[in-house]
Amino acid sequence: LTPTRAQEWMQPMLEMLPEIIHTSEGSRAAMRCIALASAKERKTIVKACKPFLARICADDRAYQVLICLLDLTDDTVLTGKSLVAELKAQLPAISQSLCGRRVLLTTCLGLSSHILPPDVIKALEE
Repeated sequence: LTPTRAQEWMQPMLEMLPEIIHTSEGSRAAMRCIALASAKERKTIVKACKPFLARICADDRAYQVLICLLDLTDDTVLTGKSLVAELKAQLPAISQSLCGRRVLLTTCLGLSSHILPPDVIKALEE
């Protein structure tokens, strides 16, 4: 898959990513899209995910995509205003689930085998 072909394939589905990230295949595809996306495309993904952050954090597949998005988004202002501010606003609800706590701890401590299962770390490193 060439970068140009990946861009053509990925463009129409950027705003639909929150709908597919709840399955194993969907989360892997979304992480691949995030890794190949430009800064402008990542901004589109952040905006699409923002309304669903609490649900994403509670899902055992989708939280991996959120960690990937937080890790790969270069725009710290966008990340702070959109994702981190929303996580902070919904902190009580997010901290109730194991996956939500993993997102919060990874945001503070980075990828760690003490927080994330080995298969998740491997998927994120790809």
